[in-house]
Formats: sequence, C-alpha cells, structure tokens
Amino acid sequence: MRHHPTETTLAAYAGGALPEPMGLVVATHLFGCPACRRLTAMAEAVGGTLLEDLPPAAIDDDALALVLARTERPVAPAKPSRLQGGLPPPLNACSFGPWRRLGLGLRWRALNSGSHVQAGLLEGAPGKSLPRHSHAGMELTCVIAGSFRDGHERYVAGDLVEIEGEHRHQPIIDASGPCLCIIATEGVKFSGLLGFAQRLLTD
Repeated sequence: MRHHPTETTLAAYAGGALPEPMGLVVATHLFGCPACRRLTAMAEAVGGTLLEDLPPAAIDDDALALVLARTERPVAPAKPSRLQGGLPPPLNACSFGPWRRLGLGLRWRALNSGSHVQAGLLEGAPGKSLPRHSHAGMELTCVIAGSFRDGHERYVAGDLVEIEGEHRHQPIIDASGPCLCIIATEGVKFSGLLGFAQRLLTD
C-alpha cells in the first residue's frame, strides 16, 4: 500500500478525537499497516505522558456504571460481503443495514451509527464510476478489496484516501475486478443533474 492517513488524522485517532465512523475507517487501515500502527502507538504514548502531567479531575459518581452499561449492549454482527468471506476485524463487530443499489453496478450498505458522519460499505463493479462530486468536509475511504483510480492515483487494498473540502473528483473502479471500500464522510455534494436534484431536495 502507498496511501496512508495524515499524521494529523493519526494523532486525532490516537487521542480519540475522530468521530466514531471515521475512526473505524482508520482502524481498518491500521489492521493491515504496521507503519501506521507504530506511528499511532507513538502518538498514544505521547498523549499518555501529557495526561500524567495533568492535575486530577473530578468525575460523576455514576461514570463507571454508565461505561459498563455501554459495554453490555448487544452488537449485531455484520453479514459477510459477497466479495469475500468476511470483513477485516475492525468491521466484524459493526452493525450494517441492508445493501441498497445506487445505480447500475454500485451498491451501498450503511453503517448503523448515531454520528452526524455518514459511513458504510461501498461496492462497485469493474469499470464503474461514481458520480462526480465534492465534499462538505472530510471524507476517509479505506479499500478493503479490489482497486480504483482517482485522477492519476491508483488505490489498492489497504490504502486510505483522505479528502477534505471542495476537492472535486470521480473515482473509477479498475476493470480487473470489483472493489469494496469502507467510507466515512461529513457530506457529499454532487455535480451536474445529480447536484441540481440534491439542492432541490435540501432547499
């Protein structure tokens, strides 16, 4: 793999500052990237040292009970993708909705999350392209299987794509086979007719 999260994103992940869906995309990349795991461990170590220097702070009396209650909630396992036997370990315990078609050769499976960040699995057939679009904020994509091209860059399994702001692009799935990605985005703004329809629906 050649494409990795920025150091800023890794530091935010290590400090727990990323929204949960975006942290999940980074965790999927870390599963297959020893170099980024080492950087994250360094960031966590630095953060731990800084915390040790802070004065103690009071917490609510029921804080421990609330944390334990969250760990006891049942989590629905994700169904395997038809592209491969299963998903990377960071995704295995996640709950996803049903597959929904986005058009010919594309389908989306939303992550069940209460976050404002939209996230899910995107699967594309060989040679298919996504609609041209830009973003309302940050978007993180980790390739799980297959590959796609975006401009002059090619992204393969394990690569993480980090895009922010008004960057306009149109990813295209490689003709060699289908592609499966986990994506988290703060918002997508389509171009052309799709963009016009999107503005009508949101105005």
